[in-house]
Amino acid sequence: MMNRSSLVFPTLLAWSLLQGCTHCPRVESEAEIRRDVVVAHAASRLRAEARNGDIVVRAGTEPGEVHVTSHVVGIGPTAEEALAVRDRIEIVTGQQDGTVSVGWQWTTPPGECEEARVRFEITAPPEWSVSLESRNGDVAVHGAGGAGVELETSNGDVRALDVAGAIKVETSNGSVQLKGSMPSLDVESSNGSIRIELDGTGPISGSIESSNGNVTVWVGERSCAVEANSSNGGIRLHPGGTGEAGGVDVSSKGRGRASFGDPTVAEQNELQIRTSNGKVEVRKGGE
Repeated sequence: MMNRSSLVFPTLLAWSLLQGCTHCPRVESEAEIRRDVVVAHAASRLRAEARNGDIVVRAGTEPGEVHVTSHVVGIGPTAEEALAVRDRIEIVTGQQDGTVSVGWQWTTPPGECEEARVRFEITAPPEWSVSLESRNGDVAVHGAGGAGVELETSNGDVRALDVAGAIKVETSNGSVQLKGSMPSLDVESSNGSIRIELDGTGPISGSIESSNGNVTVWVGERSCAVEANSSNGGIRLHPGGTGEAGGVDVSSKGRGRASFGDPTVAEQNELQIRTSNGKVEVRKGGE
């Protein structure tokens, strides 16, 4: 029997094998809520993976502890079989090389008409780095990831609020919403819009790339030189302010460049934005 709170397991977690069996009746069980606590030893990173489910991570209040609430749903041809499916889902947590891992696996392989859905709600120390990966589900971070955030999903949205660490996002078929004082951005999205609101002061740099979606950025009091490129969409840059760096709007098709904030700092910190089939808009102030 596996130990749910202390098992060390490989990075790649087992996941639901979605069979795509369209002729199968689909009956969902009630969600079973399970709770686990990992007392970490010299850890500084959280990694969570889910297949067919959402992941939400919030800043915790207990030093060195990760609290995991799992909402487990079984799916089968009948109500009785759906419950049996749910009972074969195991929540797996562990710690290795400074990383606390969270995921789930089947205790026995799923049948042709059997699926499962697991939603994770996790709290972790706010100063840790956070890495989340999901398929067919959303990922979200609230106030956690002070040492950095990595978010990856397909067929799901990405949301990160009150983030202070550098952030990396990769998603397909989902929107991206980011807000915080992160020092750098690395965002890639296909088939979804990107909305970013920057808090704090100081430089910001990185890249934002989108296909089939608009990109909107509110720079606030941050400093950067924005280099924007778009195909099949307009570009509007609104530096605002006064002086050499501000006061001039740049509107174009294809390419635009403008400095935001302190001009000396801005020219040393470039924020590159590329999109196809979408508009780019960068403003100094919020909506």
